[in-house]
Amino acid sequence: MRYIIKQSKRHEYSERLKYLYDTFSLYFVSRGSVDGFDVFESFPFVQDNILIIYGHNRIISKFLNKHIDDISENYIAIISCGEYENGDYRLKGKNVYLAPQRPYYNNKKCAPLFKGSEYGFGFDLTEAEIKLYTCRKKDILEKIKYVFRRIY
Repeated sequence: MRYIIKQSKRHEYSERLKYLYDTFSLYFVSRGSVDGFDVFESFPFVQDNILIIYGHNRIISKFLNKHIDDISENYIAIISCGEYENGDYRLKGKNVYLAPQRPYYNNKKCAPLFKGSEYGFGFDLTEAEIKLYTCRKKDILEKIKYVFRRIY
């Protein structure tokens, strides 16, 4: 499994890595950076065909479309601030899942951040991240399918 996160969240990495371990029972190690994102891979290295990416919707869309040939995973879970538009996340041959979105201003949808301190975390997190953490399913892909909405 790979976890890709926008570098602007570097101040949260230590707490997020603890969260990932608690959520998936896997350690994550840095595997470098690409176009403003840092890449972490689960350890022990598990080829489970899953990629989770965190960042702003337009930046994620641009990143995924630019690097689609380098993404070997068939299951992509996106945690982004806003809903996709006009197929931004349509990736040929990939199963794409989007974090839950809630209506807000002008009927647009977003994934609001919740104060992490209210949930025992050292960073603010989305509903999807809270649900992943509390999900009792053991299989990682089943967790993602349970929490996220498949969009492609």
